[in-house]
Amino acid sequence: MSAIDLLSGPHDNEWFVGGLFRSPVEADSVSDDRVRAVYDHLAATGERPVERTASRWLGEAEAVARDVVEGDLDPAVRRRRLETVADLLDNVAETGDEIADDHVAAARVHLEALRSES
Repeated sequence: MSAIDLLSGPHDNEWFVGGLFRSPVEADSVSDDRVRAVYDHLAATGERPVERTASRWLGEAEAVARDVVEGDLDPAVRRRRLETVADLLDNVAETGDEIADDHVAAARVHLEALRSES
């Protein structure tokens, strides 16, 4: 089972996040965990032998994600920066490395979950 299979799936309750029912306060914590996961997955691609063009897009996406993780950002700025990460990843069809492709796919799943939470 891939990381994507573990992270995706139907849920009907707005507080059903990450496979567990959460209170609103816990849901904010899960959002922070998801942002960290986006960054971690993108950082992991930097350790893989990816195609040069994909590497540039991934590096930029990683830098923006790091800013979101490390910065004390206004929620609106945070959302815009996460959208920027998603836009940058839209330029990456394949990396030339299967493991890096899995990391990119997992980052996209987390980004989509963050979009649906806001």
